[in-house]
Amino acid sequence: MSTQAPAGAKYCCKCSKDVTHQQRMKDTEGRYWCPDCSKKDEAKKMEHAGAVCKGCGEAFSKPQLTWIGGLPYCKPCMTSRFAVKKTFLGRVWSQLKGE
Repeated sequence: MSTQAPAGAKYCCKCSKDVTHQQRMKDTEGRYWCPDCSKKDEAKKMEHAGAVCKGCGEAFSKPQLTWIGGLPYCKPCMTSRFAVKKTFLGRVWSQLKGE
């Protein structure tokens, strides 16, 4: 008994779902992707994609950045750029609490 797929059958390269008669994507290597696996793969890529720090202009991975007002900042720039504001706000908060 043969276990080969019928001629013209198309399967998702990740989950092996039959996408022959369904919506599907094809990557640059000619492999087929079902919509669910494609979305998961895109989300994974976006999770690791980085950006350029608006403070120093260096490139960092996403976990190394903090986003403020829609702009990415690295930890050193966060410390130098926003330390004064944080200290000032801390003093104001202490005064308001009566410390």
